[in-house]
Amino acid sequence: MTLLTSVLTLLIAICLQTQDNGDIRLRYLGAICQSNYIRYFDAVLFSVQGILLMLGAFLAWETKKVKVEALNDSKNIAVCIYNSAVLGILHIIITATMTLQPNLEYGITATIYFITATAVQCIIFVPKVWQQAPN
Repeated sequence: MTLLTSVLTLLIAICLQTQDNGDIRLRYLGAICQSNYIRYFDAVLFSVQGILLMLGAFLAWETKKVKVEALNDSKNIAVCIYNSAVLGILHIIITATMTLQPNLEYGITATIYFITATAVQCIIFVPKVWQQAPN
């Protein structure tokens, strides 16, 4: 944590006051956590996520020939990995481009995480529940 706090610096929220014909306008600029090394930090985090996705793909490939039907989820896992990769790339694009609107970035990122997690759970578990349900 010390390394992270020494690398990142917090820019304080700035309120500009301008005066137009007797009216006072306050404009909030925002608080942004910024660093010269933030791209490297993001690259490390996204690389770890990419490695985990590749590990999942490898495990799905290795288990595709399992004879037990309940364990043979390689097609579903492949769809989940594809879903996670596409939404992960979308997250990288949003993180790289929306640095000046942190609230909107946070909202979109949380929505992407929610959609990804929900889709993965549904793709993996809904077919198993349907298979176990009585006809």
